[in-house]
Amino acid sequence: MNVSLLISLFSLLITGPQIPNYYRSYPTARAESSRAQKEMLIFFSSTTCDNCNSAWTAFSKDAIAVNKYISTQVANDNFDGQILYEHFDPGSVPAWVILDADGKVKERWQGGWKDAYGKGTLFVQETPLNETPKKSEVVTTPKSSTASTTSITNNSTTSTPSKATPAATKPSEETIVKATPEPVKKDETTLNPSTSTATGFVIQAGYFGSETNAQKCITDLKAKGFTQFSIKPLQQNGTTFYRVWSSSYATEKEAQGKLEQLSAAGFKGTVKSAS
Repeated sequence: MNVSLLISLFSLLITGPQIPNYYRSYPTARAESSRAQKEMLIFFSSTTCDNCNSAWTAFSKDAIAVNKYISTQVANDNFDGQILYEHFDPGSVPAWVILDADGKVKERWQGGWKDAYGKGTLFVQETPLNETPKKSEVVTTPKSSTASTTSITNNSTTSTPSKATPAATKPSEETIVKATPEPVKKDETTLNPSTSTATGFVIQAGYFGSETNAQKCITDLKAKGFTQFSIKPLQQNGTTFYRVWSSSYATEKEAQGKLEQLSAAGFKGTVKSAS
């Protein structure tokens, strides 16, 4: 058998069926959403989530949704995923966030994929392509031992018990307001780094999706005597991230030596180029 055909088949077995408009990374998905002027769906999950796979499967089988949204998945138990999780704050997983083409939050909810009435209750259910939700009409079925009502939704019916527990109210739309961090005054530090911040090397003690969390990191550092750290905002595809950086060091060796002092005090960090 042709080697290239074997490779293609093996790749298909690993990656599974392709979902239209799906991108593996958030930055790529965000860029495509902006380019195509389409709404973006972010699915938050974790490796310990029992219902996440079935919730995502329900979305992937919704032929309308996969063509409507630019989609991506974010695991909140890895480094990059935790940053996005803190930034969008979707709540417990499985959770969903819808962004408009400009990156503003339109909607968010927790649980399964949405049913025809906008409730996050679907787990591994298929929505046919021709099933377009509309306002339901309620008719009463003949009397039986268990009373029920039937909601008609565009040539299909969904039977629900009359004493069903009301679903949670759909979250209101909200927009993330990006705050501009206040300038941080430079203080003398026990690390004694170089005064220049344009060249050399810095210690990155944190990378956050929330300015509040970045400021807390600065406060913790100052409490241990590490005073020359400040917040360095970074814009990526319309999203602001907050880096906690030290003043710069002339050489990488010098920065590594100071990082050892930081690690001994219980902080994690990495050495990065300041340019």
